[in-house]
Amino acid sequence: QLNIDEKYLPVKSILSEISKAKDEMKTPEQMRKEAEFDSRKKDISKVYELYQARLKTADAMDFDDMLCNTVKLFETAPDVLEVYQNQFKYIMVDEYQDTNKVQYKFVSMLAEKHNNICVVGDDDQSIYKFRGATIENILSFENTFKGAKIIRLEQNYRSTQNILNAANEVISNNTMRKGKTLWTENSVGDKIEVHTSDTEREEAAFIASQILDGVEKGRKYSDFAVLYRMNAQSNAVEQALSRSGVPHRIIGGHRFYDREEIRDMVAYLQVINNPHDDVRLSRIINVPKRAIGATTVQHAADIAAGLGESIYTVISEADSYPQLSRAASKLKSFVNLIDGFIDAEQSGDYSLAELYNLVLEHTEYKEYLKREKENADVRIENIEELLSNIIKFEEDYGDDATLSAFLEEISLQTDIDNYDADADTCVMMTLHSAKGLEFPVVFITGMEDGIFPSVATMMNP
Repeated sequence: QLNIDEKYLPVKSILSEISKAKDEMKTPEQMRKEAEFDSRKKDISKVYELYQARLKTADAMDFDDMLCNTVKLFETAPDVLEVYQNQFKYIMVDEYQDTNKVQYKFVSMLAEKHNNICVVGDDDQSIYKFRGATIENILSFENTFKGAKIIRLEQNYRSTQNILNAANEVISNNTMRKGKTLWTENSVGDKIEVHTSDTEREEAAFIASQILDGVEKGRKYSDFAVLYRMNAQSNAVEQALSRSGVPHRIIGGHRFYDREEIRDMVAYLQVINNPHDDVRLSRIINVPKRAIGATTVQHAADIAAGLGESIYTVISEADSYPQLSRAASKLKSFVNLIDGFIDAEQSGDYSLAELYNLVLEHTEYKEYLKREKENADVRIENIEELLSNIIKFEEDYGDDATLSAFLEEISLQTDIDNYDADADTCVMMTLHSAKGLEFPVVFITGMEDGIFPSVATMMNP
């Protein structure tokens, strides 16, 4: 719609910039004003404005909006703020070093009345700057909350002294830190070994051989973890482990909820929950095939954009628009199908699992997989696994197991949530994903300038 070339401005870059703007509570207009002569920033501000308009049409908010709009509500409605200040008289925040500006504002406003706030954080573990986290929040805590007491937790119960010595030496070079010295009652432990390889393949082969040697001496495969700065580095190691017969699992690989058939079924549930979700509706309007072509969907989207309405609203009245007249009966059939699901969900007569089975039955989705997809049996197993997840969710949450609650739960899941510490496999993941986990033997790959630390970090520490 804005005719912006994705090669010039990739979608991920735009979303990242919009998220940063929201972290700082900047509107599209403020972003545009600050851009001045920066044409790239000006184009992003245009996308930001359109993105917000589309969200409003879809009756939706993204995660950043949830915080921004809550803070705006608190600022404009002091009576609402007071209700929540009275509800939450004692506040505790974990990982405080990873909070951004809007989170800081949110917590500060909630704690303002009673001043009963405890935060736990480590300025030396601030690793989410790329997500908008700002270390100033923890460094200036005493200035924000006068009379705050600081308790330093310097004893480490997890690592050996050698690892702590190395960590202390590296981190002591950082600026903007409160300073502390970690110590432990654990043993001195093995020394950290440095291995130099000429190529990444040679490095990967070394890791595979070390794991096999360790297992031969009595270790388990699950004792080993291979960590890297970014997922793109995993390929060489994965190939080496596969060739060597080392069982392994990549955390952050192709996740369950990223699979095509799972995304299809979740999209149906999303549209039942919010029929004005244009993205999910566009995904399933012709899945399984209903003879509703891409051109028809585009016509509907164009009409919706012109009217400031959702696609669902437009196709509900398809016979009112000449561009949709030929497909009107098919579009109305689809709307009737979705309306039937919505009625079933709102009636209270169906559990979540029964609603899910209703969708499977009336869309004939399993038959579609058998008819048109390779590995249909595996795909059907996956959608049955999703049913198991729904049943488990209902067992865990009882009367609170609503459709919207389930969709919120799965939207927050990451691959690390499914990490099985009991499975005897070597684990591969980024260092960011590994935070909070521990392994007897860890390999850190790609320790070279430009990769670790990254070029971006070296240019902007």
